[in-house]
Amino acid sequence: ALNYTIDLILSHEEKNSSDTENDSEVNLFATEAFGKIFEGLADCLTSPRKTSEDLELCRNVIMILALAASSGNSGYELLSNHKLPQDTNFLMVILHLLVAEIDSESTEFRPKAEILKARTLLMREILILLNRLVSGLSSSATILKELTKSRDMASLTVDAATRLSRKRNLLGQPENSVQRMRNTEIMDLARIFKRRVFAFLGDNTI
Repeated sequence: ALNYTIDLILSHEEKNSSDTENDSEVNLFATEAFGKIFEGLADCLTSPRKTSEDLELCRNVIMILALAASSGNSGYELLSNHKLPQDTNFLMVILHLLVAEIDSESTEFRPKAEILKARTLLMREILILLNRLVSGLSSSATILKELTKSRDMASLTVDAATRLSRKRNLLGQPENSVQRMRNTEIMDLARIFKRRVFAFLGDNTI
């Protein structure tokens, strides 16, 4: 059912302007409806995240967007080109979310285990999506340009990639499976993302 819904959304995004007048009225309604869906997904990513359930909701939204992004050109273009309120797009929203969670991770002292796990899994899902976008044959050029086209986007991109590619100091806490994921898989994913971004920017020394 989810695949069908995403296919429906993306096929609507690809529709050309050669429709009849009646079709245009239907398409106007559909455009407004799909716009509300996109805004709802974005709202999930920008709402306050105080519990593990909030973080899990964000992760589920990222997985939905990843599924959409895997649906060809219209999928990844949805993330980079579809305009959300306040003149933003999904890529910027995702980067803001990632950096905000990195900030929370660095300032929280001994967070609850369920928060730590949910945050780590969210970071992992975001990095998997970003790496898929910047390494895809059809998507990489478009996405890398979008990630670096403005000072704000480039700053967010470099900040997230750089900070997550460093090993996290556990401050004397015993290492568990979630912390191992943070200091191995998350770090590796971040380093891959960082290399691709810096290579695109012309710095191949990373």
